[in-house]
Amino acid sequence: MKIEYKYPPNIEEIKKVFDIQPGTVFTYGDTLYTPFGGELTQDLLAHEMTHTKQQKVIGVEKWWKQYLEDDDFRLYQESEAYQVQYGKMKEIYNSKHRKFRLKEIAGHLSGKMYGHLVTYEEAILIIKENIMPNQDGTGPKGEGPKTGQGNGDCE
Repeated sequence: MKIEYKYPPNIEEIKKVFDIQPGTVFTYGDTLYTPFGGELTQDLLAHEMTHTKQQKVIGVEKWWKQYLEDDDFRLYQESEAYQVQYGKMKEIYNSKHRKFRLKEIAGHLSGKMYGHLVTYEEAILIIKENIMPNQDGTGPKGEGPKTGQGNGDCE
């Protein structure tokens, strides 16, 4: 993965949807863009590599278009990336630090940046328990949280 210390080529489209905050990083194809600099931890790199793989499946431009326009698609893509990130966290952090970081990334997934698509509690379940949101945005039987059982890799 290449790293560039500037905005990605589609930053104007991104700014139409998101309020970009310091520390935000972007993956466009095989390049990670970090316009604000900052530390790129191993777990963050694992998260961003997941987006690279996701983009290869349908193409970078199509992925970004759908990511920016479709909340359910965005939630599904981020859920997978945060699950991979948490898996890496289990490898490199002790229990105390991992718990701290889990709270931090669950706050990101449930926060303003992604449009408050899930609650904080749902974000914890998605990340830690590998419960995947349904891509159509409905919960089981069309009600409740936007989650359905995933492949279950619990700590």
